[in-house]
Amino acid sequence: MDLRQLRYFVSIVDSGSITRAADTLCVAQPALSLAIKVLEQELEVRLLSRSVQGVKATTAGELLYRHAMGILRQADNTRALLASQTLQPGGKVAVAMPHSTAHLIASDVVEALRRAYPSISLELIESSSADLQAMVLHGRVDLAVMVVDQPVRGLVQTPLLNEQIFAVYRPGLTEQKSVFTVAELAKLPLVLISQPNIVRTKLDQAFAAAQLNYQLVATANSTPLLVSWAERGVGATILPWSAIHEQVVSGKLIATPLAGDVWQRDLWLCHADTLPLTPAAEVVQKLIIDEVKRRLAPSEWVGARSLMPEDQHEGARPSQPGS
Repeated sequence: MDLRQLRYFVSIVDSGSITRAADTLCVAQPALSLAIKVLEQELEVRLLSRSVQGVKATTAGELLYRHAMGILRQADNTRALLASQTLQPGGKVAVAMPHSTAHLIASDVVEALRRAYPSISLELIESSSADLQAMVLHGRVDLAVMVVDQPVRGLVQTPLLNEQIFAVYRPGLTEQKSVFTVAELAKLPLVLISQPNIVRTKLDQAFAAAQLNYQLVATANSTPLLVSWAERGVGATILPWSAIHEQVVSGKLIATPLAGDVWQRDLWLCHADTLPLTPAAEVVQKLIIDEVKRRLAPSEWVGARSLMPEDQHEGARPSQPGS
């Protein structure tokens, strides 16, 4: 098994077709098919399932795919580290973050890269908090901004900020208040993020503690969809300011704090402790930190406060064995 075989295999799985993968890789289709056949013989497992709908990974193939992504990223990072000794930082850096956070900071990070580091290409992946840890640990991304409430084995965690969670609703849906209690929230139709989700778990726990039920209209794993539903008056939702700042400023939505200290979350910038950051990834890491600081300084990020120490190197929290 070598890197060439792994790249061929990953490309086939990503494209769902040997023909399309051959075109992407500029490799003859028979040579590509032979390489996969040899790989299957070496590993003594069937990796791909072929049908009229295309090519899909088998169970064993899915396992290899996840590990192959990490191996290939390690190889690319090593190559970039060596090249960086003589060249300006460059290459692709993959970053994952929740949609709400990306909505507020990603565009400015991309602009800063374009101006100062044109050789760095940013791949931004928006995903739910439940998926972000696995993306980092499996090497799918170099960095992730994620909600973390305790140390995670295998991650180096740098604190960014604590942000408040708001009840979000269309004007006229209910009487506007300075603060919403759980009992008042129970009277509203709700559209909520799907489980697993830290904020949704907090909500379920708060209602269970108050021995109340909420009026669930619909769930979605898409923050933009929840914002759209709230704008149309389908129901109220629970989101951080970063997800709805534009709509609140324009008057399309109202954001009201929730009573109690539980309605907040901590955001951390994380990377795998087994994959050293490339110089390009270190540049992106610093730009993300700088952009968060810039947003927090003039209080643009309502309900948020910095968790960053003066020295980011001192602030990084490596995972603890057994945690």
